[in-house]
Amino acid sequence: MGPAARCTLAFVLCLLATSPSSAQGFAHEGRCVIPVRLSGKYGLIDPRGKQVAPPQFDEVGALVNGRAVVAIGDRWGYIDGSGAIVIAPQFSGATPFYEAGSPAAVKVSGKWGFIDADGTIVIPPQFDDAEAFYDGLALVERNRRMMYIDVGGHVVIDRQFDTASGFSEGLAAVRVGERWGYIDKRGNYAIEPQFEDAFLFTQGTAVVQAGGRWTFIDAHGAPRIAQQFDFALPFFDDRAAVRIKMKWGFIDTAGNMIIAPQFEEVLGGFSEGLAAVKAEGRWGYVDAGGRMVIAPYFDEASSFFCGLALVKIGPQRGYIDQEGHFVWGLAEW
Repeated sequence: MGPAARCTLAFVLCLLATSPSSAQGFAHEGRCVIPVRLSGKYGLIDPRGKQVAPPQFDEVGALVNGRAVVAIGDRWGYIDGSGAIVIAPQFSGATPFYEAGSPAAVKVSGKWGFIDADGTIVIPPQFDDAEAFYDGLALVERNRRMMYIDVGGHVVIDRQFDTASGFSEGLAAVRVGERWGYIDKRGNYAIEPQFEDAFLFTQGTAVVQAGGRWTFIDAHGAPRIAQQFDFALPFFDDRAAVRIKMKWGFIDTAGNMIIAPQFEEVLGGFSEGLAAVKAEGRWGYVDAGGRMVIAPYFDEASSFFCGLALVKIGPQRGYIDQEGHFVWGLAEW
């Protein structure tokens, strides 16, 4: 299922962070906690830099719906936002609980099944690959055939696709031959395969490639924004990053260029009012008006969450606040 990863909701979430283990904070019962690494292990801190859970995990994913995936050695389990283990590490693979009330995918003895939030297996391991549930359906693969199942484990869409993505806003991107289109939750084509490449839908639009150019379409396949771009990324917070002649800028949902193309790279889009951009070989942050509010100084950067962003200077990493002050770090990870 690897080729589809770029089109999944998980990919869109990853656009907002450099890696799930090192750059994503998360909220727990009304407060935020952030993973940090000390002496080769991950623990948790709050946005003020106070330790919430001591370093003890080899990997930590984002907490979603009360659970975060963690690894101890080569076994995966789940913790809550206090760092307490709620499902013991026992799986050889695991996904987050992306959708409230839906199970998470776990790998047991070489096959993927699904568990509930208490760790009880609710769909027996039987798939060669599996993704988390989005919009009530999960993409799974068995005997090299992709299909979608519901939370009861029943196959609801069983058509032959070369590549497919999870659902977002009621549609999933699928590839048949060399062309991408979109299906609805009944498995019917909402938009016939016709594009060279495609992202999933966010804020009522999807970025697609046609004739080597990138543009935005609506849920019916009609152009949402007339202008075409060298490359483009999905909308976040009513802004989308677009590239013109090797420079990145941002448009609004009407297609107006609100920040002129001027950056070497961008990190997905806006989060908490700021976007990470690269200028003169360094990363900094701009606000929605395009003003550089944190000067380009970092070798690497992530998006803001819970008021903090993970940055890297040389071999060291640390968290900064929205004024660019270090709250935690610098330290080698």
